[in-house]
Parts: sequence; structure tokens; C-alpha cells
Amino acid sequence: MDTLSEVEALIKAGQKSEARKLLHPFIEANLHNIPAWLLEAETCATDDEKNQVLSTCLRFNPAEHQILQALASLEAEPAPSPAVEDPGKQPTQITDPRPVSPVETSPRSRTIIIGLLAAVVIILGLLYLAVINVTCVDAPGARPCLRVLFIGNSFTQVNDLPGMFANLARSGGHKIETDIAASGGWTLTQHAASPDTLAKIKSVPWDFVVLQEQSQIPSIEESRAASMFPGARTLVSQVRAVHASPIFFQTWAHSPGWPENGMPNYESMQAQIDLGYQQISQELNVPVAPVGTAWLTVKGQYPLLSLWQDDGIHPNPKGTYLAACVFYAVIYRQTPVGLSYTADLPQDTARLLQTAAANVVLKNTQQWNLP
Repeated sequence: MDTLSEVEALIKAGQKSEARKLLHPFIEANLHNIPAWLLEAETCATDDEKNQVLSTCLRFNPAEHQILQALASLEAEPAPSPAVEDPGKQPTQITDPRPVSPVETSPRSRTIIIGLLAAVVIILGLLYLAVINVTCVDAPGARPCLRVLFIGNSFTQVNDLPGMFANLARSGGHKIETDIAASGGWTLTQHAASPDTLAKIKSVPWDFVVLQEQSQIPSIEESRAASMFPGARTLVSQVRAVHASPIFFQTWAHSPGWPENGMPNYESMQAQIDLGYQQISQELNVPVAPVGTAWLTVKGQYPLLSLWQDDGIHPNPKGTYLAACVFYAVIYRQTPVGLSYTADLPQDTARLLQTAAANVVLKNTQQWNLP
């Protein structure tokens, strides 16, 4: 079950506080995920709290129609029901002896009150940002915030790699915002032709955009030439056009290899995947995040430590955490060894994955085309 599905189940069960605990780090890492913000609003106890959440969302997603509609529905007040009087009873007139205060009727006073209420809403919104620890609100003199977009498919989606990387970066003292453009099984060519992906690339001043190809295409020479390389060239051009830096996400091979295409085991398939990313990296002068190589290293050193799910294709949480550590080393040029965030993995397991990522990336920076 993915994070938002789990949140929905918790809300339906009335466990709104537990739902918020899951939502806060998810929203923090996915500020443009509108369904997540709407679910956050559902966990609020009052309309004022909902208004606060939705108004905060608009700061990161201006003119988002779903949020505007939700705010409009909050502002629409039902008309009061007319009183039903007893026809046989004389109406009672109650006269308030107090004079009508000018403050109660002055349009100028109402304008002032509305302005004060608006200021309160803004302040509450800022306080809400502090509560969920959104750290990409740049301020003069503040440490710069890094923005990273991940483009790919289920290899990037499973276990929320962008969110895991963001949590790892924050544990290293970095300000970070991540987002994702991914759909199951998608190729770089599909993303290159997608208006939605292009819009995402243009949506925010990204510092880095990660490009992940479908898992099998890089391992076959003909597929690289026909699909991977053309898609990569287009996307790299689009990314550089918005002054962001592209990074190729070198993925891992399938556990059984791909015997039907002449790769009888994991190692032989990984070698071909590595070759595909190496070729396009050199052609376009784009750095590579060597997740697949780190995967191979861990498998060689700790053969009993599985990084795959039972399908032998997708990553389990350890595999995604290893990928996050690789991206940390690639993007920050710092070792992830010793970082406190472990994605709920045992400390010793997290430490060996951190170490493997650091060794693969930082001892071979030229190999990965890292400047």
C-alpha cells in the first residue's frame, strides 16, 4: 500500500492524528502533490484549520483549481433556516436598548477587520510551514535550498525514493525540496514526448533533474539506439534549457538476469545496463548516479542481504535506501556515512549501505562524470 492509500485508510478509520504523521514528511518532500494536501485538509478538525492548510498549499501551487474549489466550498455559508412561528401566537418584539455602534455598521471598520483576519491567516500559514518542516522557503541570507526533480517510473516511485532522499539530505543539515514525474513502466522517450513531464520540468527552478530509463532498455544495444538515447537527448536538452543539471539514474539489473536476451544472470545484465548509461553519459557529458554499481557491490560483499522485492525486479526498502545514499553522495559530494536517517532500517544495515554508496561514488568520481 502506498503512502496516500494508507493515509486514506487511516482517515476513514478515524485515525486522523496517525494520518497526519504520515502526511507531513510526504508533503514536505512532495510540495506539488495536490491529493496529499487535500488529504491533509481532511484531517483538520475545523474549517479554519482546513483554510490554513489549503492556503499554504496555494503558496507552492498558485491557481491550483482543486485547492481554489476547496477553499470556495469552505467560504460558502449555508443560508439560515427561517423560523417557524405558531400562527396562534403573537410575535414577540424584543427591543435592544443599546445604541447601534458605528463600529458594527461602518464599511471601513469591516475592511479593517477583514484585513486583520487575512494577516492572521498568513501568520498561521507560516506557523504551519514550520510545523511540517518545509524547508524550501528561501529567505535573504538563508542557506540556499536545493530542488531535485526525479523523472522515471516504478523504480523511482516504489518506497518513495524522492522522499527518502529528501529525509536523508535533511538529516545531513541540507535544505531540500523534491518532486517526481513517474508512471509505471514509462521510458525516457515517453517522458520526452509528454506535455505533463515538460510542464513539471518548467514548473520550478530545479537544481537537478534525475532521469531514469525503463529497467530493460539500457541492457540491449538496439533498444538503446532506438529508444533510450533519443529520449535522453531530448530530456537533457529540455532540462538544460531551464538551467537545471541533468543526472542519469543508473538502475540495477533483475535478480535472475534476462536469459531470453542473452543475459543469463544478474551480473551479465548489470554489465549491459552500465554500458548503456556510460555511453549516453559520455556523449552528453551528464553525470551518472551509479545505483546499479552500488547494488552490485553490496550483493558481492553481503550476498545474504537482498535488495529486491520478491519479484526480483523492484527494490525493497533497503534497495531504495541504497539508491538514496548514492544520490546523496552524487549531489552533495559528501559521504552519507553516519547520517541519522535510516528509513527505519537497522542501524548496522543502514551503515553498510551508506558505506557502499560512499565508496562507489566518492572514490571514482571521474568514472561517473562528476565535475
